[in-house]
Amino acid sequence: MTRSLVCLLLLHGAAAASPRNVISLQATSLSSGGLGAQYERLVLPRRLSLAAGLAARVREASGDYRGRGVAAALEARWWFTHRASFAGPFLAARASVAEDWLEDAADGRTVGRMVTLTGGLSAGWRWRIRRFEITPSIGGAWIVQIDPGQRLAPLGKRALSLGLTLGWMF
Repeated sequence: MTRSLVCLLLLHGAAAASPRNVISLQATSLSSGGLGAQYERLVLPRRLSLAAGLAARVREASGDYRGRGVAAALEARWWFTHRASFAGPFLAARASVAEDWLEDAADGRTVGRMVTLTGGLSAGWRWRIRRFEITPSIGGAWIVQIDPGQRLAPLGKRALSLGLTLGWMF
C-alpha cells in the first residue's frame, strides 16, 4: 500500500512538472509534399528556447520530373511571458539550409541542383492544451538560392514566412 502511494505521488509530481522539451511536426511542410519535424528545448528557464529541425521532400514535378529535397534549420525563441508553462507570445530568429534536386523520372538522371540559405525573424504564439502544443507564427525571411555548379548567379529575395507546428511537450 505504501509503495502504491509513493508511486502515485511521484507520477503526479512528474505530470505536474513544467515541460522543457517539445517534439513537433511542421504542418506547413505537408503542403509541399514533405515532412518536417523539430525538437525544441527551453535553455533559459522561462525565456529562451532553441529548436533544431529536419525536413525531407519527395514530389512529382512537372511532367516526367521528380523533385527531392532535404533541409536543416536552427531557431532561437525569446518568450515574453515569465510563466513556466512554455506557452504564450515569442519572437524568433531562424536560419536554415536546404538542398533540392530535380531528376528525370524515366532514367533517374539528375537534371539540376540548388542550395537555398534562409534567414528570418518571426513572431508567434504557442497554445498549450495539457501536453499538446499548437504554435502558429508569421514573419519575414531573406532567401538566397545558389547553383552549386556555378552556372547561374546567386539569387536573393524577400519572402513572407508562415509557420505552424503541432507537437507534444514533455
